[in-house]
Amino acid sequence: MGLNDYFINLNNVGIYPNPSETILNVRSATQEVRKCVLSDLLGKEIIVTSDSEINISNIEHGTYILKVYFKDNNSSQNFKVFKN
Repeated sequence: MGLNDYFINLNNVGIYPNPSETILNVRSATQEVRKCVLSDLLGKEIIVTSDSEINISNIEHGTYILKVYFKDNNSSQNFKVFKN
C-alpha cells in the first residue's frame, strides 16, 4: 500500500484505497461512523449508506466528495475520493 492508497486525517478517519475501482473502505479509530454520502462535484448524491465498505463499481470514473457522518457528536467531514 503506497502513500496515495491510504489517507488518514486529524480525526483518525481512513479512506482506502483511494483511488479505487470497486470498493472504498471507511475506518475510524476514534469515532463510530453513522452514514456516508458520496456526491459528484455538483453536489448530486450518488450513494448513501451506513456501511463501512462502499461499492463504487457502478459509478463513472472521476472525482467525488465523500461526506462521513459520525454518531457521537453529530459532526461530519468531507473527503475527496477518486474512481479509476
